[in-house]
Amino acid sequence: MKIEVLKSELLAKIDATRKEMIKSAEVRGYASEKTVRCSQELDMFLNKYQQILFEEGNKTEGPFRQFVKTMKNLTFQEGTFTSSGQIISNKCSMLH
Repeated sequence: MKIEVLKSELLAKIDATRKEMIKSAEVRGYASEKTVRCSQELDMFLNKYQQILFEEGNKTEGPFRQFVKTMKNLTFQEGTFTSSGQIISNKCSMLH
């Protein structure tokens, strides 16, 4: 998947999840299960987007870069992203 397409999809997911989180907080409260889940989902999308930006600007290898790669693999194995970085679900919208 092209990096620009992934970034565009992530920005769309960030915007949609942020709006859903705000709406949920207004209706259900800040501590509701859905609001917290949306917040966690938003954090994952933001972290992924920031990671892509970091990787674009830092093409060198080193210990920190290896650490980032390891964390990337561990963080995104929960079913939200495929190993290629493709977005496959939005867990937040599954809660009603």
